[in-house]
Amino acid sequence: MDVRRFVSLFVKVRFPTVLALNKIDLASSEKNIANLAEKYESVPFFLCSGLAELFLQKMKRKKFIHYEEGEDSFLFKGEKGAPAGLRVPPSNTKQRLLKIRDLVLYRYGSTGCQEVIECVVDILKLHAVFPVNSLTHFTTSDPSDKEGVFRDCLLLPLGSSMRAVGRAMGDERLVTNATTPDGRQLGASSVVTSDMSLVKLTFSKDKERR
Repeated sequence: MDVRRFVSLFVKVRFPTVLALNKIDLASSEKNIANLAEKYESVPFFLCSGLAELFLQKMKRKKFIHYEEGEDSFLFKGEKGAPAGLRVPPSNTKQRLLKIRDLVLYRYGSTGCQEVIECVVDILKLHAVFPVNSLTHFTTSDPSDKEGVFRDCLLLPLGSSMRAVGRAMGDERLVTNATTPDGRQLGASSVVTSDMSLVKLTFSKDKERR
């Protein structure tokens, strides 16, 4: 094996790469997409519009549309399948949404943002863990947050310890044990497994020594 090929394989394994080709909502994007796809044909790439995704999320929070990440469309009030509680957006806002629907969602199938995240999580073999303060109400690990149901999601490698979960939460206290929804009691050195998505951590009053 020559040195160039060895270095290429090492970089591919040690530093996996995903291309997120942003700004697909621009008219000039098609030419650039073709050039980059040809140049980096061996690298996973996704066509994205971060601006469109941010705007859709904002409109969703304002209840102007019903939209789920990764979907190829959204619904206005009165459209078939639209849930109750949606509001009618202002005319200029609706026109901008229709433009996104036509130029991004219909043309490319989605904004691409969700697909990028899913690909990265898969390549890095990360696992989603939701730390909660209550295994009954599934509220956040922060007791002062009254609306924090499943608020926090940590992406950790399988095999991470409960201590690592605590560190990822930014808590400097020492993890003493953890509890899963089925009642399993885990020690601080117990590890995250593929069937573990929800966990309640118990902390001591002492800070963890680093």
